[in-house]
Amino acid sequence: MFSAKDKSSPNYPAPNKRPLSSMSPTIVMKDGKPVITLGSPGSETIMTTVLQTIINYLDFDMNFPEAIASPRLSQMNNEHGKTHYEEIFQDKYMIQGKNLLEDLKEMGHEFKLEKNPQGLGTTTGLEFLLDGRVRAVAEPIRRGGGHAMVQYPSKETGVSHIAE
Repeated sequence: MFSAKDKSSPNYPAPNKRPLSSMSPTIVMKDGKPVITLGSPGSETIMTTVLQTIINYLDFDMNFPEAIASPRLSQMNNEHGKTHYEEIFQDKYMIQGKNLLEDLKEMGHEFKLEKNPQGLGTTTGLEFLLDGRVRAVAEPIRRGGGHAMVQYPSKETGVSHIAE
């Protein structure tokens, strides 16, 4: 979606331009069966929000609510090229006693504190549990928190769901 608010934005309307993606329906499968499905609004933060949520869930062994709630970084291909980060990264993420952001700065990365109280990207998704139930998970804090639920099917389907 184009945005006419900021002329330096990659989504500012101009001739021969295409907006950054504004859709992200994502399904993660294992052995042909869905594990999680998620999506995110937010234009330029969509891709990093979805990717970090998946990495948190699959690689860092977070449960799905933790993966969605975790702090985020976002590189938005903006004019200054800096990666935006949520303030919690300043205190929480340490590697061998050293702040992760400081470690990355030494490698040449540049960062900018995201001052928007809404945070960086939100997401909502479904987790398909091993026992056949489905867990609906929404953003707990960003943008005022979200809501997610699983609609209980009719008795004819025999599928058991949980709503959290």
